[in-house]
Amino acid sequence: MCICAHVCVCVHAGNGVTHIWGTSPESIDIAEDRDRWMALLSKLSIRQPAGGSARSEGEALTKARSLGYPVMIRPSYVLGGRAMEILYDDDALKRYVCVCLCMRLVECMRAKQVCTERCLLSKV
Repeated sequence: MCICAHVCVCVHAGNGVTHIWGTSPESIDIAEDRDRWMALLSKLSIRQPAGGSARSEGEALTKARSLGYPVMIRPSYVLGGRAMEILYDDDALKRYVCVCLCMRLVECMRAKQVCTERCLLSKV
């Protein structure tokens, strides 16, 4: 097993004794879990577009409707904004969630969530 795979498995399982250079797993989790991220920004008085996480199609629809379309959506715990899209209606959101599940982008993620945020089409 290569060292990279070993580090990821140990950290993911939560039972490894592995030291990782760089950002701590806890900090990565805070940055990727929308609910934890929004709590941190609120604590630091940093403004950000409204958003949150969803763990099912129903939750994603509820969140998107409460935010108002268009919304920006992506799976949590992916690198470089992979699979991020701007969605304009319920049908597009349903297709997005279906594709993510088919590609296992959400199902294989530790938190099994998608991040949904209000999309700002102009500068703040």
